[in-house]
Amino acid sequence: MFMRVTIAIFSSSLLFSCVSSGTYDELMKKHEQAVAELSETKILLLKSNNLRRLESQRTDDLENKLGNAESRETRYQRELLDLKRQKAGLENSLYAAHELIERAERVNEDRDRVLRSYLNRLRRLVDGGELDISIADGRLKVRMPSDVLFPSGSATLSSAGRASILQVAQVLANGPSNHFQIEGHTDTDPIARGPFKTNWHLGYGRAMSVLNIFLKAGVPESSISAASFGEHRPRADNDTPQGKQQNRRIEIVMVPDLSVIAEGVDGLSYRER
Repeated sequence: MFMRVTIAIFSSSLLFSCVSSGTYDELMKKHEQAVAELSETKILLLKSNNLRRLESQRTDDLENKLGNAESRETRYQRELLDLKRQKAGLENSLYAAHELIERAERVNEDRDRVLRSYLNRLRRLVDGGELDISIADGRLKVRMPSDVLFPSGSATLSSAGRASILQVAQVLANGPSNHFQIEGHTDTDPIARGPFKTNWHLGYGRAMSVLNIFLKAGVPESSISAASFGEHRPRADNDTPQGKQQNRRIEIVMVPDLSVIAEGVDGLSYRER
């Protein structure tokens, strides 16, 4: 019995030893192949992970660039809208400026027409040497020597002076509505006697005497004013009698109405549509 068991075990061991020896190399090859494939798979997996990481990074970069591009586009659109608004404002201002220029040209034409009309209507007095007229800076200036109008040191009009002033006042009163300023001018001789303390007072007294004639001729009180410049706006040198005579004068200045132009200037501003 013992002998049979021993033989069986020996036979089984021998059989097992023969099977293992035959397949060992093949199993080893398969094992090495499996190890190699596993290693290759790990390498591929590592590469794949690296690629996914790079791709994710590229995706993030692209998304950041896209976000920046969208931000720039939004900014550019906002800037473009601002430029369009500025352009519209400049176009409005340009249009308003053209209107203002046209309005000013019309005002100048009307003013020149009025000035020519006054000049023609006062021509007889100019030719008679009672006054002279000048036009400067859009202002009509009627200049009358005080020696013809007033006695020396006085602000009371002489009869001839009153008649001359009345003729001028009637012409100007019947013309287009304008504002007139009556200006009194003197020479440098100090006041020696009379009710006036200084040449300022004398010039103003004479201007008021002329203004009262204008009011009687129908010039509205709201359209006339009086001023004195005393000796401080001479036309000539006060060192000679002839120069002093030129400096003693009454000037009637037509002040142009600039309200039309002023309205245009006030409206000339940037406006958004």
